[in-house]
Amino acid sequence: MESHIYEFRVLAENVSGVGEPSSPTVFYKALDPIFRPGAPVNPKVTDISKTSVFLSWGKPIYDGGCEIQGYIVEKCEVPSPASLTKQSIIVEPATKAPAAEGEEATAAKGAAEAAPAEAAPAEAAPTEPAPAEAAPAPADAVPQIPRKLSVVDQTKTSISLAWEKPEHDGGSRIIHYLLEIQPKGSEKWSGVATVRAMESVVNNLNPGEEYIFRVFAINDKGKSDPRELALPVTAKDLVIEPDVRPAFSNYSVRVGKDFKVEIPIAGRPKPAVKWTKDGSILLHTSRVKIANTPDSTTLSITEATGEDGGMYGINVTNVVGEKNATIEIIALDKPGPPSGPVKFDEVTINTATISWGPPKHSGGCQISNYIVQKRDTTTTTWENVAASVARTTLKVQRLKTGAEYQFRIIAQNRYGKSYGLDSHPLTIKYPYKEPANDEVKAPRYSIDPAFTKTIIINAGDTFKLDADVHGKPVPTIQWFKDDVEIEKNTMRLEIKNTESVSSAVIMKNPFVVPGAPHVNDVTNIARDSMTVCYSAPETDGGSDITTYIIEKKDRA
Repeated sequence: MESHIYEFRVLAENVSGVGEPSSPTVFYKALDPIFRPGAPVNPKVTDISKTSVFLSWGKPIYDGGCEIQGYIVEKCEVPSPASLTKQSIIVEPATKAPAAEGEEATAAKGAAEAAPAEAAPAEAAPTEPAPAEAAPAPADAVPQIPRKLSVVDQTKTSISLAWEKPEHDGGSRIIHYLLEIQPKGSEKWSGVATVRAMESVVNNLNPGEEYIFRVFAINDKGKSDPRELALPVTAKDLVIEPDVRPAFSNYSVRVGKDFKVEIPIAGRPKPAVKWTKDGSILLHTSRVKIANTPDSTTLSITEATGEDGGMYGINVTNVVGEKNATIEIIALDKPGPPSGPVKFDEVTINTATISWGPPKHSGGCQISNYIVQKRDTTTTTWENVAASVARTTLKVQRLKTGAEYQFRIIAQNRYGKSYGLDSHPLTIKYPYKEPANDEVKAPRYSIDPAFTKTIIINAGDTFKLDADVHGKPVPTIQWFKDDVEIEKNTMRLEIKNTESVSSAVIMKNPFVVPGAPHVNDVTNIARDSMTVCYSAPETDGGSDITTYIIEKKDRA
């Protein structure tokens, strides 16, 4: 909206969503741009008197984007036609400019002036003279000096230079530029190139020698002042550390489409480039190609497949060092099938709750939904149970008791549907049990070979004997000692069977009372107290000592 003030920021969006915004810009006011107007056209002297001249001209072809508010008419005297007078006046069209009596108006130049829309046209009146540097160059002058001479590249035998055109061409087109060279320490300048473009390459230089360069602009009137390099340049190969900077960290390609990405690189000498995919060297094939230039490396993939997705590494190396970068290429495709098997979490006489896992390959974007189908095993027709399942579980209802069903799960994203994941047949009955496995295995057991030999243990120690038992169905376990079955869980014996079909017999010493403590000494004897010192008994009876009881007896 006009005259409103705005600031701007930019956000990037891909199939995964919208990223973080950029920093906001400075504030801008919405106004039509205003520029300097073009020059007035077709100026003419239409009448002359001894005190005045009558001038006419046409308005500029381009008004700069706003209304012309007035014109500035300047004059110069005959003795100095190349300079402007110290007097300028602002006039409206059809206004006579005063001239001194007897003075010959030999040159006149009109300039249009654009001003803001609210400024009123100024009346014809003397104004302050324009600064000398603001005055345009005469139309019959040599060009001004070329600008910004610089070195853009160099080797040990050549130097490339570039420059910008002068601010003013002197009123006539620049014909060409002259580039000169001077070896350091010499006073002689030699021309090395005459070019129309604003760049040139100087070849056949002596390696290691220093040179100074300057450039002239030339038009019909002659040669400009030279623009000279500030410092001498040595003819030598540039040595720059390699660099590689991808514009983005990830790229996406639709399966079946062609893909091309150009990665900028830098370095002198030209770096060697190596591509990898998921940690392995990327091989050139009829579909996958790599093209390198001094400034970039380009990866091209024809008719991309799902296998083309992955992490790609770019390594650039030269004599100075190396640099690495990584990009991810996402192959956009329909997803892979859901992960199986299909599980039956709960089954009743008319319902079944099923679950499954998400696809291992999502197709490069989010899974939008799952489609669940069923069929009676007596038919070959599949029918949809639910077409927009967001989770990986579903309770299927209205099933027929005694009927056998098979279920199919299909994943879907924005690019299509996956292949189906089929369950094994399920008979609807209550309660549901997994199909029985009729496999039978003879019972067997195994123990540590060390237990097959005589074992010596200390009296009072606990001894444990483990045995692994195998067989289908699960065997019944009995322990024997001297051909007599061991009685379970007595004070000295305990038998444990675990769910992993193993068994252990633990023989323990029964608890007994502890031994007698030993009185070591009696100290700190007073008339009403004394201290008894004693030590623990030699045996604790099979359990920790909990307390001590101290008794006394009066001497008769």
